[in-house]
Amino acid sequence: MQSVLCLPYADKVLDEALGRGGDYAEIFVENTTVHSLELQDQLVSQTQQSLIYGAGIRVLKDACTGYAYTMDLGLPAMLNAARFAATVGNGACRPAAYPMPQVVEMPLLEDNVSIELVKKRLLQLDEEVRNMDVRIIRVKAAISTRNQQVMFVNSQGISFTDYRPRTSVFLRVVMEQNGQTQMGFATLSLQKEFHLLPKETLTDLARTAVSRTAFLFDAVQPEGGEMPVVMAPGASGILMHEAIGHAFEADFNRVGTSIFAGRMGQQICKPEVTIVDDGTLAEDVGCLRWDDEGIAGQRTVLVDKGVLNSYMHDRISARHYGVE
Repeated sequence: MQSVLCLPYADKVLDEALGRGGDYAEIFVENTTVHSLELQDQLVSQTQQSLIYGAGIRVLKDACTGYAYTMDLGLPAMLNAARFAATVGNGACRPAAYPMPQVVEMPLLEDNVSIELVKKRLLQLDEEVRNMDVRIIRVKAAISTRNQQVMFVNSQGISFTDYRPRTSVFLRVVMEQNGQTQMGFATLSLQKEFHLLPKETLTDLARTAVSRTAFLFDAVQPEGGEMPVVMAPGASGILMHEAIGHAFEADFNRVGTSIFAGRMGQQICKPEVTIVDDGTLAEDVGCLRWDDEGIAGQRTVLVDKGVLNSYMHDRISARHYGVE
């Protein structure tokens, strides 16, 4: 694999992709390494390593999509993939003119994740957890790292490279008290390289897992019936995503299968509710400088004081609705 990735022939590939009458084309190149290591009671129980490398070429024609990919980034293979993706078009002519993107280079980073260091940190986490409470009888801990590099070029003149590191930590604790056992867990994901993860961050995660588990020994059966519920940050966001998040996606609304179809500008919930999709929160998973369609990360207010303000758009739905 070359140490520096450059596509000096991007114009030729885009030209081929638009050769059947498509009205938009893009090249998305990815170089991603993934590592994961899991310890159960201080012994390695699972490990995994993978590499994702190659290019995807996408062509849009109205609301239709043509796509092809290749792991060979040489010009013949790229042109062949572009030809395949171009078949979504229904004509035989290229656009009269479109802006050529600036040629960009991407130094391919070496896979520098030390499995031994990951194992060492997991053993330290295991020991730290066990020292927090004598009732702990089992500990399971895992760390997963994903270092993603992308290069993007499209027929609108947009080109960029981006580096997207991510570290995820999972911790599960089992405690025993008077013959009763309880289990709790805590997780963490940040857009940060593993070696930059502060030790204090893992300590906080350990405290969370232990306190959640210990709390269960004193839990009692609640009374039945309706009552107010206060939802804390974190899991409540996941619950909202599963309940209504997909219904905000514009493609479902475009075809009328969402409960929010045709309700733009209408009151859909109480005025106390505002819902925001924010891709600009630094280090949070989901933070984006650029998304995979070449759009800069942004903050979108979906519901403003109970009123449906915006759907979540991709290029196809944005074109359909005439919005950004």
